[in-house]
Amino acid sequence: MIQAVGHVVLAQMAPSRMRGIQEHFSEGGAALTWDFLKIMGVVLAGAGTAYLIYATIQRRRRRELNNAKALFTEVVRQLPLSIPQRELLRRMAAGLHLSQPVVLLLSPRMFNTYANRWMSISRNANRSMRKRINSIAESVFPISLPPHRQ
Repeated sequence: MIQAVGHVVLAQMAPSRMRGIQEHFSEGGAALTWDFLKIMGVVLAGAGTAYLIYATIQRRRRRELNNAKALFTEVVRQLPLSIPQRELLRRMAAGLHLSQPVVLLLSPRMFNTYANRWMSISRNANRSMRKRINSIAESVFPISLPPHRQ
């Protein structure tokens, strides 16, 4: 019944008035569509920007977690060493080209093995350097080290 009343009302309207209504909705509809597209563009641009920021932060976090050099630097910073001792450890790690430089600090035996290798590679095999390296080992590994054979 409601539909019949609607059809009767539309049928009784003058054709010129129908055209006016159609034009009004067609013009307004285009404007509404354009406004909607603008709003959606802004929303999508905002979402894209938010995603890029999120992805950048995640990438940096992954790099920080998987960065062997940064891990070594942080571990060395926590050790009870002087600045020259820390620098010597960094030089040793760089000279040995270790993929995981923190391996130098795993045990006194490994430290001594890598220290000897570094001294032979870098031609730093002298008593003064051995004393500096032993001093680092004593600070890092408070247990006694086996005596170095010369």
